[in-house]
Amino acid sequence: MAIALNALLLLLVVVAIAALAVAIWTLSRAVETMASVKRLADDTDRDLVPLMAKADATLNAVNDELAAVQGIVEQVREVTDSVAETKRAADRVVDDAVGGAARMGRVIAAVLRKRRV
Repeated sequence: MAIALNALLLLLVVVAIAALAVAIWTLSRAVETMASVKRLADDTDRDLVPLMAKADATLNAVNDELAAVQGIVEQVREVTDSVAETKRAADRVVDDAVGGAARMGRVIAAVLRKRRV
């Protein structure tokens, strides 16, 4: 019975040593993985931060250009409104002149008809 107990105790010690070896191996893999994740995070910070700064500068430049385009569009709208108002004024002048000429023509025609009679 003592031999069986010794054999069982030896088996338990071997299993415990094997379990400890697996735990140590798993821990070393976890440390390697964490180191890899840290390198990845460092690389991402190193590469991403300048890219974000460039993207921010680019977006600011695009916003500035859009503001300039908006100013140009506003000026074009003002010029268009001014041209439309000038056209309306010219139309009124021409209409008034044509209307006046037509009235004058009718008056002259009436006077000429009266002289014939």
